[in-house]
Order: sequence, then C-alpha cells, then structure tokens
Amino acid sequence: PYPARRPRRRWSARAAWPRMLELLIDYFEAQGIEVAAADGAEEALELLNSGSPPDVILMDLRMPKVSGEELLEQLRANLVWAGIPVAVMSGDSSRLAFTGRPEVPTLAKPFSIDELVAVLSQHCSNLSYDASP
Repeated sequence: PYPARRPRRRWSARAAWPRMLELLIDYFEAQGIEVAAADGAEEALELLNSGSPPDVILMDLRMPKVSGEELLEQLRANLVWAGIPVAVMSGDSSRLAFTGRPEVPTLAKPFSIDELVAVLSQHCSNLSYDASP
C-alpha cells in the first residue's frame, strides 16, 4: 500500500458540504495521507485535544455555532496549536480577507484540486504538486 520510506502525514478538515468533504478525504487517503475530519469547531477542538497534532488544518470559515474565524483565533491563542499551519476556504471572498495574515493561505470556493494540493503540499511532504500544464 504505502512505501515504508514515505511517512504518513496528517491533516484535519472541516467543510460545510459533506459530499465535498467525502471527496477530499477519499483523494487524500489515496495519497497516503491520514485525514481526521470534524463536523464543526467543537469537534475539531476535541480531535486536537485527543491526539497528536495534524501537519496542517484545512477549514471552512462557515461552520455551525463557532465560525472559522473564531476557531482560528482559538488555535492561535493555544501554545500547542499555534504552530499548526492552517488554510481556510470560503465561498465568500470578504470572509477570506479577514485573516490579514500572509501565513494563512486562503482558497476561494469553488477551487480545483490542483489549487488545494498546491496549498497543502507546502505542509505535507507526501503531497506532490506539479504546476506545469
């Protein structure tokens, strides 16, 4: 299944669209990447508290109860989680501008798998991205 010299990397995801999340999980697991998916900020925080931190977090800014913006602030305020790279996605471009942080990559929905892989490959060594046509 996976070459021994290729370490498994982990990322955490939260998407507003369950079908999109399912497709993303299938794609990344086929790449040999362990995916931990959360249905909202509260569940994401539970996952972070219960195991080793992921290599990168991908989250939708639109979430029930606690917004992605609020979750990002909680992550940055926690000494253990502050160093985890985070990428955010949204269909609302005004929400993407909130970060004001160049270290937080943004993905405007809809986005291509190539755009997503380009962002996440910066943090997951298992992913390879070739921008050539």
